[in-house]
Amino acid sequence: RRYMDAACVFNSILMYINRVKQYHVRSAQYDQILKKNEQMYALLAVTVALSPAAQKLLDENVVTQLRERNNEKIGRMEHG
Repeated sequence: RRYMDAACVFNSILMYINRVKQYHVRSAQYDQILKKNEQMYALLAVTVALSPAAQKLLDENVVTQLRERNNEKIGRMEHG
C-alpha cells in the first residue's frame, strides 16, 4: 500500500494550511479551513497508525500537532 506517499501528501498540505490560515482569520472560510485541517490530521493519524515508518517523513511541526491532537487515537489504533 502507499501509506508513505499519503503521509508525504498530508504533510505538504498541512504545512501549507498552517502557513496560510493566519491570513484567513477574518475570512468567511476560516471555519471551513479549520475543519479541513482537523480532518487532515485525523487522516494522517490513521496513516501513521497503519504505517509507523511514515512518521519519519513528516515535518516536526506536523508531528507535534499530530501528537497534541490525536495521541490517544493513534495509541488505540496501534494496539487494536
